[in-house]
Amino acid sequence: MAEQRKKELVARLARTRGDITVAKARVSHELNVGYQLKKSFQNHPLGWFAGTAGVVTLLGLLRRRQVKAGQPQTRFRFLRWIFGISFTLARPALTTLLFNKAKEEAEKRLGEGSLKSMLGGPPQK
Repeated sequence: MAEQRKKELVARLARTRGDITVAKARVSHELNVGYQLKKSFQNHPLGWFAGTAGVVTLLGLLRRRQVKAGQPQTRFRFLRWIFGISFTLARPALTTLLFNKAKEEAEKRLGEGSLKSMLGGPPQK
């Protein structure tokens, strides 16, 4: 009798653990911000487009200012020159770094299967 009760409790515990695992997976999927944004983009594309266009227009109007003709900009000329040269020199390295990070992220998310050719050949790297 005790052995039968023990087996029932173990089976019930296993079912409960399985239910908890499934519920946890559902909750984490529903609370995933990326998933929520993707679902919102898919369900309301025109709303997102209109909202983005409105925000860009508003920011453009806020940042608008009158151009003062005839006055050369003399403030921070040397500092702008230094930053311009620095960015020009660092641009190839930054481009390569960002491209490699994007490639790694794409490989991680898409997996190796997406890198195969359409004819079913080996991955082309």
